[in-house]
Amino acid sequence: MADFKTETKAVARHSSVYMLATILNKVVSFLMIPIYTRFLVPSDYGVIELLGLTTDVIGMVISVGIAGAMYRFYFDYDNDKDRNEVISTAILSFGAIALVSLGAISLSSNFLALKILNSEKYYYYFLIAFCSLWFNTIVQMGYSYLRIKEKSIQYLIYSLCRLILGLSLNIYLVAIIEMGVMGVLLSTLIGSITFSIFLVIPILIKVRARFSLPKCKKMLKYGAPLIPTNLAAFVVHASDRFFINHYVGLADTGIYSLGYKFGNLPNNFIAAPFMQIWEVRFFKWYKDKNAHIIFGRIFTYLCFLTFFVGLGISILIKDALVIISDSSYWSAYKIVPIIIISYIVFSFQYYFNMGIYITKKTKYLAYINMSNAGLNIILNFVLISRYGIWGAAFATLACFTYKVIITYYIGNKLYKISFVAGRILKLAFVAVILYFVCHYISIDVVYVSLLLKFGIACLFPIVLYLVGFYTLGEKAILRRFFKEPRFALTEIWAK
Repeated sequence: MADFKTETKAVARHSSVYMLATILNKVVSFLMIPIYTRFLVPSDYGVIELLGLTTDVIGMVISVGIAGAMYRFYFDYDNDKDRNEVISTAILSFGAIALVSLGAISLSSNFLALKILNSEKYYYYFLIAFCSLWFNTIVQMGYSYLRIKEKSIQYLIYSLCRLILGLSLNIYLVAIIEMGVMGVLLSTLIGSITFSIFLVIPILIKVRARFSLPKCKKMLKYGAPLIPTNLAAFVVHASDRFFINHYVGLADTGIYSLGYKFGNLPNNFIAAPFMQIWEVRFFKWYKDKNAHIIFGRIFTYLCFLTFFVGLGISILIKDALVIISDSSYWSAYKIVPIIIISYIVFSFQYYFNMGIYITKKTKYLAYINMSNAGLNIILNFVLISRYGIWGAAFATLACFTYKVIITYYIGNKLYKISFVAGRILKLAFVAVILYFVCHYISIDVVYVSLLLKFGIACLFPIVLYLVGFYTLGEKAILRRFFKEPRFALTEIWAK
């Protein structure tokens, strides 16, 4: 039987490792910001963003939802033979489908370059990006295998190695030999090829690579409805960049993309790593009679982390950009708080959509995301054409809020969702108060300003104590933690 203490330890233990691994996977682009903003003008940054988004949407189609199906069907079997067959079938199916699809799409690289980057001469950017897409998606399926097997330490080691390789390639190609956009693309391609060899091939050998047509059909049937769902999600998450490029230009696309990158941090570094282990564990435990209590508590802790990190980024971003970037990028800070709020709201759907996945009613995801995509296109057209990047930010917030409300309504009907709304409201209230306190602080010495605001952000858990956020049990743990600092680590990592 599942219990709260055991499940919290398991989720915390694996999520903390996945969180660090995800940071390592994504930190290259952040560590490279000082270099990118000196060797790339905002329009170049916009080009990189649009290339990445284009390959993202193509990847959603050609993956045919197999990666998500791999999670679902792996636990339908109790023996290693069938489970390994699910893994190998998923990888081989994607490899074949994607190879043929990308080969065909590559023939239109001139057209894509003209329509997206306004010049056919950039067609080779798309060819390189498509190659990177194939290898990188194969690598991501390898990572999915490690998550299913809960091999979080191996996941971390691969992520660390990828970080080192990515940083080295970026510094050499972009900063030393100054290859610009091409340097960024080549570093991604080389890294993807390298890790597809050293991660995925050993996995295929271990699971004894074989193909099962019946299992492939089942996964495609499960994953196919996710294609329009994922495409619709792409529209909501990324179409604003294309609208900005059309109505305002590449430079503003680059500035908005930089701000969006920081605004997405709570999702990338907190909610997404949480989801990587959560997606596995809720399939294992949803039938338990205590599941709703366990899940509700874990959701509260997820909210605590996303609000805490989101608050810190919102109040530090202005000073941070002054330190790490060229002045042409500084205005990006203005949209960061709105994007952060958007992604905190968005993270709720990771919890609210449990019922949809558990009951295999993935068609509802298609309905939700497609209606949300329609709303997003309308809002982008109306708001971005009038208000530029501000319109894009508020369109994102409106659409994420709509999605979470509808997801909760449907998900709760399929599987009872339990959480304490009062505690979530206290998190939001304290975060807003501390943000506005820092908003009115103006100190000319940027490092002093940064230090003071950092101190105020660290007051978040203390103020929560004062407003009665913590339960009696949590207060007892906090008191013991301050008396025995090693206690918390022991609790989290205890097996």
